[in-house]
Amino acid sequence: MKETIAITGVTGHLGYNLVKFLLQEGYQVRALIRSKQVPFIKDNLLWVHGDLTTVDKLKTLLHRSDTLIHCAS
Repeated sequence: MKETIAITGVTGHLGYNLVKFLLQEGYQVRALIRSKQVPFIKDNLLWVHGDLTTVDKLKTLLHRSDTLIHCAS
């Protein structure tokens, strides 16, 4: 199994396309999103609802993640 990647800024152009690419490559993805509606659902994708100022949501995002890619601005 490939590693788990945590990503911020997934509703932006860069983050959204990066998530799509990583999922196609077989990575497990954990994505931080502020919106209650998610753009799409995949088996190897976990949406974490929250923002960068919420410590417990960041802990959830990073739990068992191997890498963090920060795309939020």
